[in-house]
Amino acid sequence: VTGDLRAAIDSYRKIVARAGANREIAAQALVRMAECYQKLEDAQAPTIYARLIRDFSDQKDAVAIARARLNQQAAPAQGSGISTRQVWTGREVTTYGAPSPDGRFLTHVDWATPSLAIRELATGATRRVINGSWEDPPTFPAGPSRFSPDGRQVVLVWFNEKGFHEIRVAPVNPGTAGGAARVLYRNEEVDPYPAEWSPDGKSILATFYRKDRTTQMALVSTDDGSAKVLKSFDWRSPGNMGFSPDGRYIAYDFPPNVDGPDRDMDIFVVAADGSREVPLIQHPAADKLLGWAPDGKHVLFSSDRTGTTDAWLIEVADGSPVGQPQRVKRDIGRIQPMGFARNGSFYYGLSAGIRDIHVARLDPATG
Repeated sequence: VTGDLRAAIDSYRKIVARAGANREIAAQALVRMAECYQKLEDAQAPTIYARLIRDFSDQKDAVAIARARLNQQAAPAQGSGISTRQVWTGREVTTYGAPSPDGRFLTHVDWATPSLAIRELATGATRRVINGSWEDPPTFPAGPSRFSPDGRQVVLVWFNEKGFHEIRVAPVNPGTAGGAARVLYRNEEVDPYPAEWSPDGKSILATFYRKDRTTQMALVSTDDGSAKVLKSFDWRSPGNMGFSPDGRYIAYDFPPNVDGPDRDMDIFVVAADGSREVPLIQHPAADKLLGWAPDGKHVLFSSDRTGTTDAWLIEVADGSPVGQPQRVKRDIGRIQPMGFARNGSFYYGLSAGIRDIHVARLDPATG
């Protein structure tokens, strides 16, 4: 009534605190509070709308208002030119590979062999790079694989004959089946998962899952396999990680609260030498890193802050966020990021279809 927005926010906050079981009143007060923040051009308004969608899903009218307001704020620029096309589909598709820097090829796992393979997207032709075996002891590619910046090598995680994971590097040999691979990092106390090459090709960014149940962010030298730990974590582990194109920074997503919901993820940027870290995205939603755009000025991430999982872009300068993120594509689903090609094309995998659950009888005595 008086136009004192800050006092109104305090009043609405008290109403929410005292609403008890009256969820309708609490939801209405949150809508009014967010409106006050909007008039003040305060960045807390989207956070309150996201809280409404997450915690008051039974209050349909309030949730509809919150979604509409978030959609207004997140509308992408007209003529952004973003389009999507399918490059591979079928039962043999695996989504833990990556595109080559020129976008012509895609690494993937051939589970029938098993082997790490490379597919030429234009023709569908496939060649094997590293061959494993299902014989005892089994050996096979067991996770992410990534092209080197020059496109001549591939790094991957490999399940070895000793029964644990190691990092291997193999040359890409067009026109040949298989290829000589070398063990880059092997440590029985660590399960290493490579995330990306550094832009200069001198190191591999990796997550170390240790036997003591702690995790580490590390750089593994491509020359001698020595490891440098940049950051240590507790039982929580970083999810997706990636270098800035100039190699100065590393972005990663991480669950910030020990006692928070499993879906709560924020995004951080740490200097490549471990000297500095800043939060890039802090929001009570599942915000997951998709990749650092090739221009070095933007980070692409997914978020369910509006009720659907959408692709968002935020500007970055000197490792810090600039302005507010902008939504660039709606409803992308729960995708598996595979990386950028140099021309700005972003590759991702999406699992589709239906899973069934079956019950089978088992005789423990005979197996």
